[in-house]
Amino acid sequence: MRTWNSHKGVIIENKYKYDLIDCKICGFKHIVPIPKKEELGEYYSKTYYSDRKPDYCRQQFESKEWWDLVYSERFERFEKYLKKNNSSKRILDIGSGPGFFLKYGLDRGWDVLGIEPSKHASEFSKSMGVNVINEGIEDVIYNEIGKFDIIHMQGVIEHLRSPVETLKLCQELLNENGLICFTVANEFNTFQKILVENYMYDKWWFVPPEHINYFDIPSLENLISNSGFEVISVLSSFPMEMFLLFGENYTLDNQLGSICQQKRLNFEKALNKNKAFKEEFYKALASIGIGRTVEIIAYKKNNYKVLEYEKSFNSRS
Repeated sequence: MRTWNSHKGVIIENKYKYDLIDCKICGFKHIVPIPKKEELGEYYSKTYYSDRKPDYCRQQFESKEWWDLVYSERFERFEKYLKKNNSSKRILDIGSGPGFFLKYGLDRGWDVLGIEPSKHASEFSKSMGVNVINEGIEDVIYNEIGKFDIIHMQGVIEHLRSPVETLKLCQELLNENGLICFTVANEFNTFQKILVENYMYDKWWFVPPEHINYFDIPSLENLISNSGFEVISVLSSFPMEMFLLFGENYTLDNQLGSICQQKRLNFEKALNKNKAFKEEFYKALASIGIGRTVEIIAYKKNNYKVLEYEKSFNSRS
């Protein structure tokens, strides 16, 4: 059992100076010590895209046709779930990256705003006409940006120092009957456990301090439900770990990884011929905890009382 500040849990893994604990206080797995705000601010604002993902913007652009299909389905769900009497269509994307998601929403007629700490990614977004605030999530003056109908985070909550406090912030920023949409890596799933326990794979998805938090589908649902939201949609994505079970170890071979990714894209393009079945398929996978990522959409509970969050980001320092 490891205790750090107010956090405690069984140690699951260790790497560098970080222990991964199954935190009994938070209800999900995260590393300790949790990196300080200043460490992360420097990393994401200056070096994340240049060092960790130097080709990310280009790769996203090259995959734009496929991503537009993903975003099309996601916005269709947004428009279906927003209350019929809600004529507003304003969306905030926290950790908006190079801005392709917001660009798609803008072209679809939405009023869009992004928050992105990377100067490189923010400038790329602005070159497409997307409105982005180049700040970290803990540095934005939120009472100056107004309210939103949807708050979106794709691959972001894993990086945050305090997911609980971020959800409180979402409560404050959402309009009545507003939605959140989180897409998160589905870690420690059954396929991953089979590979680690039986085929001598290491936990390749454990990447501290870049990823601070590690969710499976139940722990993410519980976090959202316990934070004043009603979960209305849970969808997995294609379980990339299947390729590893087939014997194609893309974790050690980037070229093989590209081949596996193309096979996955071909599969999903085929399923787009029957979108209703595709949604049911990924809903079924989510119900048994399988899928490389999970997308959860939830309503804000309008009678939920939110505690002040001004001091809360510092609670993890």
